[in-house]
Amino acid sequence: MALRNASARWVGSLKGACSFASRFEEGPGTNPEGLWGAAQADRIAMALSPILGQAGFKNTRNHLVCEARLVAR
Repeated sequence: MALRNASARWVGSLKGACSFASRFEEGPGTNPEGLWGAAQADRIAMALSPILGQAGFKNTRNHLVCEARLVAR
């Protein structure tokens, strides 16, 4: 049977520092777009790992950064 491990880390309270300024301006805090960007970067890192392995690279760690921009239309 295969052994699988996973972990997650959450720092702070459930209530995040989300405000109008953090979402639509340059204010401090977080926003839903930033959280979405982090999730997408994680998915890309996981998808990239087997591709690099099949290409002959020994992949031990991926670090991706995703930037989400809010554009008013």
